[in-house]
Amino acid sequence: MDTKYAGYYCQECDYVAHLPCTYDKLLMDGYVDISVTLDAQFEEISLEEGGVVGEIKHFSHQHNLCLGDKEIEDDKFCEGCGQLILDSFYKCEQCKFFLHESCAKLPKKKRHLLHRHPLTLNSRGDCMFYCSACKHPHRGFSYKCDECYYNLDIQCISLPETFKHEGHQHSLFLAISSMEKCKACDSSSNCYGAFFEPVFVCTERDFVLGFECASLPLEARYDTHLLKLTYTVEDDSGEYYCMICKEKRNPNHWFYYCEKGGFAAHIGCISVSWRS
Repeated sequence: MDTKYAGYYCQECDYVAHLPCTYDKLLMDGYVDISVTLDAQFEEISLEEGGVVGEIKHFSHQHNLCLGDKEIEDDKFCEGCGQLILDSFYKCEQCKFFLHESCAKLPKKKRHLLHRHPLTLNSRGDCMFYCSACKHPHRGFSYKCDECYYNLDIQCISLPETFKHEGHQHSLFLAISSMEKCKACDSSSNCYGAFFEPVFVCTERDFVLGFECASLPLEARYDTHLLKLTYTVEDDSGEYYCMICKEKRNPNHWFYYCEKGGFAAHIGCISVSWRS
């Protein structure tokens, strides 16, 4: 077992186990409960052809919401997760309120391995909250613990305990607590240095991904540019700059890039648009 990666350890008998091996065993034996309460937070008002829910009443908004039937001309952000509307959505015909279809149909309660209590879906509106996983301020929806001050934003709670990210060739596994640096952004560049926080780890390579980078959208928009999350430098020039803040970019860090316009930007310079 590679000691660089997190694992489970018994101090009394020196028993050691990989994270994925222990997790699978706990699930099989019923010691881990990641059940989801499927009670929806919306009421179906009308059905369209094919059983599609065309109109709903959602707990987060005073008016009924209708399923969007055409592309949005201007950039609109989801009031639930705060990210750009790029796929199916519901909208209010009376005011500028938009929800991804997936955010509109989130369950009322969820459980997550990062927290011992059930978490309840809340609409924060314009009130800011800090996500306990990625440590960033957010508006919109959160899953909140009713017993203690613990919040997860929609992107973080939606990440599975094991998943495959297109930025890495192997599967990544949730590590509850680690001091490894995120390979996508190099966590030592922030004021906290290496973090002792939940991360995703690869058990085959020296690769760690923090929640902040694991939850990044694969596509974003800035001005007229449709940007894609990019993992390797765009050319071999050796000089790389962010076209928003004009500062240098670390060639080893992930960034957002529009190939058509040759537009590149720091992750942080783009993400501020949906986190503010």
